[in-house]
Amino acid sequence: MRLSDLDSKMANPSVVLVQSDCVRLINFLEVKLKRQYEVTADTSFYITEKEHIKTLKSLIGVYPPLALKWFAYVNLDELDRNKVTMADITAIVKQSNTVLFYIVCKKYATYKKFKDSIKTVPNVYDYYLSYLRKADFIYLYDAFVIESHRLNSNLFNFVTQTYSNKVDSCWDLFEALSKGTVCRTKADIVAICGSEDNTTEAFVFSLLKPLSKSERGFKRVFKQRVKTAFDLLNSTTFAQDTSKSAALGLSESKAEPSKLYAYMSNNLKNFIALKELIIAGKVYKSVPEDIIMLYNTEYKLHLDKYQRFIWRLNTIPLSSLLLLYSSMGDRWTSDADILSFLYRYYAALGKQAFAEKEKG
Repeated sequence: MRLSDLDSKMANPSVVLVQSDCVRLINFLEVKLKRQYEVTADTSFYITEKEHIKTLKSLIGVYPPLALKWFAYVNLDELDRNKVTMADITAIVKQSNTVLFYIVCKKYATYKKFKDSIKTVPNVYDYYLSYLRKADFIYLYDAFVIESHRLNSNLFNFVTQTYSNKVDSCWDLFEALSKGTVCRTKADIVAICGSEDNTTEAFVFSLLKPLSKSERGFKRVFKQRVKTAFDLLNSTTFAQDTSKSAALGLSESKAEPSKLYAYMSNNLKNFIALKELIIAGKVYKSVPEDIIMLYNTEYKLHLDKYQRFIWRLNTIPLSSLLLLYSSMGDRWTSDADILSFLYRYYAALGKQAFAEKEKG
């Protein structure tokens, strides 16, 4: 379902269910819906306690005097602390026909559980927005950015391919462009949205680049990869929580090789799954929502966050992804494990290249 569906003349949602960790997106949709259905302060409710449920029950079948519908905002992540259960919300949603429920959460599991609980409710508009599909990106982009402030086609494609899974970064860009900020280069975009270079995904793709044909070039690249690996390891992302170590009087390294391993192996699992789907003809420019849901539920993979890399994966053989993944081994617990991985991987690449040269 697309965000633009909310603007259809045929739209008559009983529930708008949104999963996103971008507070600004959630607020934007709330304001939009309230304006669209002429909601006033007297006709809206924030469901935070049992008494609010009772009030909504008393309004079943009753239309508000100054709005098209009553408006009920529910944050599923905050129910337990307010002693309201998901079952309470499900029950009142099923009973009401004069209320527009705007229901939000951050976690996919919560979103999926609630979505399944209201399967029989008509006119549910559900949005899984941990990333922005191109149609939704365009919808928000058009809402914020006037034509004279828009990006050229190359920069627009760069943003959608690079930042679609970083909704807050996209929002920073929307706001900057709406205020008249001019972006003429990728560097201008990165200055607003942040860099993608110092990430495990970027490191994985650097490892998948073809080998240099000269010995000197090979040694230079290998040295660069080692440096990048340890720069990543010592970045804040993989810093160890030293508070416990300090309390115990330990002087352990601040970096956690096991955490770097977990990130990279997760990257590769998602890349391999995507590549297999591309080969099978099930994925082209984006991943269908039913496949995203299936892989998240069955395999704990998040293809939605990785589909921005489809264009890169198109040119990378599945065998290269599998070789890199197998070279990682079972776990990394020390700096030596990371070095062993790099030596093992590049040795395998060298052997592969030599075999291909012999065949040629």
